[in-house]
Amino acid sequence: TSVGESSSADTSLEYEEELEMRLEAILSQMEGVGAVDVMITLKASAETRDRSFTYTSQNAYPEVEGVFVVSQGGDDSSVKLAITEAIQALFGIDVHKIKIVKMNT
Repeated sequence: TSVGESSSADTSLEYEEELEMRLEAILSQMEGVGAVDVMITLKASAETRDRSFTYTSQNAYPEVEGVFVVSQGGDDSSVKLAITEAIQALFGIDVHKIKIVKMNT
């Protein structure tokens, strides 16, 4: 692993962790959600090979691939819907890439 690759991975991990913290903070303020833990996965950058070199096409920030939410209110269908709609509005991902479960108390 080169220094550039490690640095890029560190930056992606930091971005992912920041998104998770921010999403946890906003979701926990929503009615019925309660305590919440969030895991976000990001899409890898696209790599393209040419005859003479390889280059990577990257957005300013990696796109969100999926979101997993553990919530105290995760067994309530109206809470699940509100969380799903919030995640879709924030990240523009499909419903099948969002999973919400009840937190074990």
